[in-house]
Amino acid sequence: MSRAARLRDVQTKATTRLADQVRHLRERGVEPINLATARPDFDTPWAIKEATREAIAEPHTYVVYSESRGLIELREAIAAKLRYENGIEVDPGEQLLITAGTHEALSVALQALLDPGDEVVLVDPSWVAYQGMVRLAGGVPTFTTLRAGRLDEDDLRAAITPRTKAILVNNPNNPTGTVLTRQELEGLARVAQEHDLLVITDEIYEHFLYDGRQHVSLATLPGMAERTLTINGVSKAYAMTGWRVGYAAGPSWWIEAMLLVHQHFISAPCTFAQKGAVAAFTVAKDAYAEMVAAYTRRRAALAAGLTSLGLQVTPPEGACFYFPRFPGGLSSQELSDLFLERAGLMLTPGSAFGPSGEGHLRLSFASLPESQVPEVVRRMENVMDELAASRMEGKGKERA
Repeated sequence: MSRAARLRDVQTKATTRLADQVRHLRERGVEPINLATARPDFDTPWAIKEATREAIAEPHTYVVYSESRGLIELREAIAAKLRYENGIEVDPGEQLLITAGTHEALSVALQALLDPGDEVVLVDPSWVAYQGMVRLAGGVPTFTTLRAGRLDEDDLRAAITPRTKAILVNNPNNPTGTVLTRQELEGLARVAQEHDLLVITDEIYEHFLYDGRQHVSLATLPGMAERTLTINGVSKAYAMTGWRVGYAAGPSWWIEAMLLVHQHFISAPCTFAQKGAVAAFTVAKDAYAEMVAAYTRRRAALAAGLTSLGLQVTPPEGACFYFPRFPGGLSSQELSDLFLERAGLMLTPGSAFGPSGEGHLRLSFASLPESQVPEVVRRMENVMDELAASRMEGKGKERA
């Protein structure tokens, strides 16, 4: 008995591994502080819950599957959102697919696109699930590394090979918080068009922007609508992570190919959750503003705390993460384990996000109340002091 060979190079998600460790800690009576996940600690807006409650009260809503593409009223609401907020024009009948979260949208997009051995260029570092998704689709992940936090056009061009089929980019970036400028996106567009590549752009954090920054959707640039798949959903901006509603918008041929895979994966998304998502894009479409205001305060508080520990940090331009490098020579996995065991802090190892993440840890402030920041800093300081003392002791033994 053996499992499929395609699983050989697919690793367990780092956040899943952390969840297993936390379960063991809780069995010992320890409740850790969660800095590992990007799950908002806000409640889903009432208007969304009310729309869902009303949908559940209608017998046909939960008895009948929706169309595999998703409810037409949701697709129309998303098409309107893309038009007015992003400047993207799509036909809700042929160019939109509703999925079970953005995770499924990304997976289905790759399954529908890749043949064995096709390469997908990922921005390094980037979300932990991308590499596994590419490999499960038979593809090979390759990397272009952010240079001082920025996407360099020449570096991206150098990552292209004859086997490259697509580029996958997360904007704003998870874990660095980088928000790509129009100039950076124009460089990406030039590379994609020069090499006739497709681009998947994951824009799930589009509303989490700081210091007056503006989000630019790649599909709006000249020549990119026909080669760009835009992925988004309701999980972050509307605190609907458990509702599992995402979407893909792009060329009709790609959506049709995805639909074929999607039908065999899940058939159709949850109908009443889609009803709630309609409310998110209509009556509650600005509800994320309160969340962004809170994240802005948390971002500032964490910047001060991390700087006081001697860590060099640049406040993220978007999303809800810090991604500092830690001194001392320990691997990021060792650091993650140490902070969890010694301080009860859940921090995601940077190596999970790509080769350049080694030595870093990702700190999410999505579910970190501002009032808890001093306690987090205190616990981190204790562990870092312990590490510094251990290094000094080691140096002393070397001199002896």
